[in-house]
Amino acid sequence: LVVENVRVQHPPTIYYYYYGSAIYAPGLVDTLRVRRAELVMDTTRFYGYGIYIGGGARLVEIHDSKVNNWGYGGFSGYDVDSLDVLRSEFSRNNSYGIYLTTSNRSHVNARISSSRFLDNYLDAISVSGARTVALDHNYILQKRDDALSVFGTSAIAESPPASPTGPALAAAVIGGTKLTMRGDSIKFRASGWNWLSTNNFDSVLVDSLWLENPPDTANFQYSDIRANYGRFTNSKLLNLNWEGIDFYGRVL
Repeated sequence: LVVENVRVQHPPTIYYYYYGSAIYAPGLVDTLRVRRAELVMDTTRFYGYGIYIGGGARLVEIHDSKVNNWGYGGFSGYDVDSLDVLRSEFSRNNSYGIYLTTSNRSHVNARISSSRFLDNYLDAISVSGARTVALDHNYILQKRDDALSVFGTSAIAESPPASPTGPALAAAVIGGTKLTMRGDSIKFRASGWNWLSTNNFDSVLVDSLWLENPPDTANFQYSDIRANYGRFTNSKLLNLNWEGIDFYGRVL
């Protein structure tokens, strides 16, 4: 299914007990491509999905599109093998911006790049059952709930052994399940929540992150980062009033 150069807007005149979604696929689909589309729910309504995949898909692409104001979330996908999001916006949804999980598949993969997530009611991005999640150059404004909740499928060592070096270290970074972040910006205003909650990854690799909390003591933030190997480089974590990097794993 290809949806290209299309605007779908739910009108405010529909009776409140009728709800619709822009793209709703309850069964198995091979490929869904959404390109240069605008999927918009009326801001007075709190129902409907922007895009819903209920029975699995091999590939979902969302490029150069806007998915805003939906009551049940911008994108919700179950058993999607690969999700590719590029230069798109998921804003002011009354649930998740992106919600991706698995029930019948062993893992999911996601790339989310150069996209915007503004003031969604729940997590901007939530992924579980993942093998690889690659985030780069995204902008997130988070006023409530966690900004990022990303969970893999690997077991995490309870006690740290000796730090690997040389080839062993390279193998730890390259192999296995992985979350990568590069050049992402998070403006965090959700006091008492996690800017990042992640678990069950072999590697969490963060480079050139900009994380900003308001410069006062009334707002505070947590993080919960659980992986066998973690690496943070070239990053700025500003105005922190509690936790910046709270890491549980083998090597940081």
